[in-house]
Amino acid sequence: MKRQTDALTKAGLITTTDSRYVPTPKGEAVLHPGADKFLGGTDICFAKRAVVKIVGIAAPADTGGVRASRVTYDYTLKDVAPWAGDPAVAAVFPEIGRMLGTPNGQTTDVLVQTTNGWKHERDTR
Repeated sequence: MKRQTDALTKAGLITTTDSRYVPTPKGEAVLHPGADKFLGGTDICFAKRAVVKIVGIAAPADTGGVRASRVTYDYTLKDVAPWAGDPAVAAVFPEIGRMLGTPNGQTTDVLVQTTNGWKHERDTR
């Protein structure tokens, strides 16, 4: 954890205040509560996925009180944050280094139907 916080401090995303780490204004834009276990449940946004091609869409189904569907798609990374390429960041966040090493990929996400259309599941929390 110390190596991770040191790398994020060096990147200017967090700072130490009263013996605890807090996001800087730059960090507030990229550090978000999330399901991933980076820094105890914090997602680190370092790039955006641009959809290249929809590979498949599962039939929508009712689950947990919502209507949802799984979408598989090919993507490429865009708008990569300059600090993400720092070797210190890649060393302590291997997933960031791996994704930057292969900026094109395929993934599956869950979309949830809302009154405002279909949204990514993380945007409905």
